[in-house]
Amino acid sequence: MKTAKISLAFFSPTGSTKRVLERMGKRWTEDYEAVMQEINLTKLETEQEKFLFGEQELVFFGTPSFGGRVPQVAARRFSNMKGSNTPAVLVVTYGNRAYEDTLLELRDIVRRNGFVPVAAAAVVAEHSIFHEIAKGRPNDNDRSEIWDFAGKIQKALDHIENIGSGITLSLPGNKPYREYKGVPIRPKAGKACIECGVCARECPAGAIYYENPGKTEEARCISCMRCVHVCPQHAREAGGLIFQMGYKKIKKQCEARRKMKFSAGRGLTENLTV
Repeated sequence: MKTAKISLAFFSPTGSTKRVLERMGKRWTEDYEAVMQEINLTKLETEQEKFLFGEQELVFFGTPSFGGRVPQVAARRFSNMKGSNTPAVLVVTYGNRAYEDTLLELRDIVRRNGFVPVAAAAVVAEHSIFHEIAKGRPNDNDRSEIWDFAGKIQKALDHIENIGSGITLSLPGNKPYREYKGVPIRPKAGKACIECGVCARECPAGAIYYENPGKTEEARCISCMRCVHVCPQHAREAGGLIFQMGYKKIKKQCEARRKMKFSAGRGLTENLTV
């Protein structure tokens, strides 16, 4: 099939997932004159938006793994995207611990909405809360692997005429999906806060109010660290005893360097190796 349009649909609070999808998209458009668009589902206003896609399009879906699951906010927004036998590449980023059921859940979401998952990638990225974990990843070697993977999928799809027939993508994970209750770490504003409102505008969950941006509504906060990432004054941070205890615990779980994992759907091509 020849792809007329490519969409990068991502939930990416700290930017890592977005950068991975952009690299894949760049590889794709290097050889094709396809139109490429970005759909930034990190923005709160996309909660009610609807998106429709056709058979000659390709959608990259990207999200970080939160406790081995697709973040609920991202799951709702991905569910607003409707395909028509539209091929989809799934990307999950995780902070070198584990991604557990995330790819499987993402596959199920897009399948229910008319997409045909053809390939998937689990990419190690710098941890969004504890930055010393997987610091600097994806590194140059990782980016090279991501580039090569996108090229292989591109060539394989060239040999597929009917995307809706015979492509099955098997992924690791369990059903029912693992339970995730969130983490008790909430960023707070320090003395450097000038109440500019950038954090309130950018918060994916609407947990920060323009009237009082120094305060976070804990019941809504999903600990995605978007506010920390976008603050121009570097005034917001996560810290305290719970943060220190969490870091000590997860550091032990992340000592081994994880490799990225790539998967291709059966029926995509017989001799594709990823």
